[in-house]
Amino acid sequence: MGRKGQRDGREDRIVCFCYSVTESVIVDAIARGCRTLMDIRRETYASSGCAGCSEEVRKLLRKHAGKGVLK
Repeated sequence: MGRKGQRDGREDRIVCFCYSVTESVIVDAIARGCRTLMDIRRETYASSGCAGCSEEVRKLLRKHAGKGVLK
């Protein structure tokens, strides 16, 4: 996904354009215990609009949550 926003003075890319959810917001949700796409949707609303970012959210889950990630 592409466009970047600002967070704490750092560049932060927007993953979900429907709800303007950034990568760092998703990674923070994973750090707080989100382990499924549905968890991320409930916590951040990412992927609950057009769902075009679903695969990118899944990639972030795999990268940051490890093997315990469900689809």
